Amino acid sequence: MMKRARSLQRGQTLIIIFLGVLLLGGASHALNMGLPGGSVKELRSRIKDVVKDPERRTALMSELDEWEKERKSHEERYEAVAKDVLQTFAKTDGTPADFDQAFSKADALNADIEQSFLNAHDALHGKLDAAEWRQIFARKEAMSQ
Repeated sequence: MMKRARSLQRGQTLIIIFLGVLLLGGASHALNMGLPGGSVKELRSRIKDVVKDPERRTALMSELDEWEKERKSHEERYEAVAKDVLQTFAKTDGTPADFDQAFSKADALNADIEQSFLNAHDALHGKLDAAEWRQIFARKEAMSQ
């Protein structure tokens, strides 16, 4: 009997880990991936090198500051949603409605993260000309040639 209980516990733990990765893996990836062309730190450096006008450079840096604030907020919400999903899964009396509610929160957070990413893209795109955009967001392989 004891052996069966341990086996069930291990199985439940694996399922919880699997669900956490499956359901919230996309959100964590989006939080950590930065912007196209590299990390935010790399983008700041590239913007400093490429954009010569100090006013435009300051405006671009402000856009990155705003995006980082949103990203930090998303990280906090992500931690809460992840905890919620795992707690719901761990309940012995959890109902499908409980799961629907937890998954809806995860879906809403993913949508918010994607919208924030698109907003950052649009804000930067509107402040750069085509040549600056290509220089800042050039692929690393192309830059090393």
